[in-house]
Amino acid sequence: MNKQFFLYINGLSDFGSRMHFIAVTALLFTFPDSERWLMLFLLARQVGGILSSLFAGVLADRFDRRRLMIASDMTCGIAVLVILLVPHPGIVVLSAFVLGVTYSVFDVSFQASIPKMFEQDTVLSTNARLVRFSSLAGLIGFAVSGFVSDALGYQWIILFDAGTFFLSAAVLSALRWDSRPEHQRAAAQVMQEMRDGFRYIRQAPVFLLLTLTSFFYSLGGTSWNYGLPFLSQTLTEHASIYHGLMWAMIGSGSFMGSFFLSKLRLPLLPALYTSMLLFAGVITAVFFSVGIVAVFGGLFLAGLVDAATQTFHRTLMQQADNSIRGRVLGVQSLLNRAGYLCGFLCVPLILGWTKLSGMVLIIQGGIGVAILAGAGFVIWKRN
Repeated sequence: MNKQFFLYINGLSDFGSRMHFIAVTALLFTFPDSERWLMLFLLARQVGGILSSLFAGVLADRFDRRRLMIASDMTCGIAVLVILLVPHPGIVVLSAFVLGVTYSVFDVSFQASIPKMFEQDTVLSTNARLVRFSSLAGLIGFAVSGFVSDALGYQWIILFDAGTFFLSAAVLSALRWDSRPEHQRAAAQVMQEMRDGFRYIRQAPVFLLLTLTSFFYSLGGTSWNYGLPFLSQTLTEHASIYHGLMWAMIGSGSFMGSFFLSKLRLPLLPALYTSMLLFAGVITAVFFSVGIVAVFGGLFLAGLVDAATQTFHRTLMQQADNSIRGRVLGVQSLLNRAGYLCGFLCVPLILGWTKLSGMVLIIQGGIGVAILAGAGFVIWKRN
């Protein structure tokens, strides 16, 4: 079976997960104390991901990565189906926690496998395709899930999402590549392996910068994730419709941008710095814009630049040595989720003493300063 086919299956799984999110949040609003359950649901997935990130990196370097991906898909499918069997808010929260844990294991194993799974000279184009499929999954999934849920019920969406995980596991079972660990390790070495991962990152300025970038970029992402619903309310009385269209514009820009990325031949690290600075500038300008046309145009451009940032960042991270790549990606995943957690705690506090545009300017400006400082650090270390 062609390994490229798995990229489409992975995109289908992303599509199912987007629909799952909308359907499950709608289900939670049917229970008493829905706001509390929704908060626990969102928190459970992040906490599960944070707790498993470093552990996922050690697993990816210690065991067969293909089998880890299969086991993760099977666990995800079961965790989703449990909601159908026991539609209780506590089960939904528990399922979200399990999905957070297993998603980290799958994602770290998959990202670490890409240079071996595909040809080395196609890594950039493979990452661009993954970003493209993810953008398309979000664009269509968020758009149609509400209609499907209302017309057929959340049960069919849950069943479809679980089916995509089982299909992914079946396809992975038929694929073959060199996914085995390079060295056999004793069970007692787990903590030492984690320390080795941190040491590798500290001693390589580029990977130190890239892992810290994950934290700051996700921290910055909370400013506009949190701010878009408020922005939609200031522009029109049809806030919910325009909020969805805002996400559609970001997804459209990201989808279009992914077509050009594999054709670019740019130095990856400077290209990453530039795309991140451009994104910070564009998304800040969106919140200072007047009028729906300007906002939508800015969000489309932001999505295009975000596709470049994701693609360049993934490709650079995957250049870590294969024997330790899982742990490096595990640290990156940990900082990524920690950035979102810190951001969602800080953003409401900042918004309490400044207006929406000021909040975005403060956070994105801070991200810009951090990026420039990081670039200066790498240049200094190289010289």
